[in-house]
Amino acid sequence: FLSGIPAAVEEIWLDATLAPRLTPDDLVESLYLFYREHLGVWIARAEDRVGVGPAPDWGPFIGTAGLVERVSWDRAGARVEASRTWFDAERVRYVTRLK
Repeated sequence: FLSGIPAAVEEIWLDATLAPRLTPDDLVESLYLFYREHLGVWIARAEDRVGVGPAPDWGPFIGTAGLVERVSWDRAGARVEASRTWFDAERVRYVTRLK
């Protein structure tokens, strides 16, 4: 946070058959580690598309913001996760590492 304004906000959708019920207390800082250790899902591949897009009305940005749209697949090739991350391109750089 800089001046109380987040640099990025994110929405993540996970296949509901993997975890029919989750609470914030279930999660840890590393979601992919959580997926692997608690749900038995190993993210093997991801595709990111980076650009700009309209910021969500629930977030801190007005108008447009940097936007990363991600789709992730497990080791069997099933699409299991999708996400959108809006970011302030004046304050952050987008970097992804999937090892």
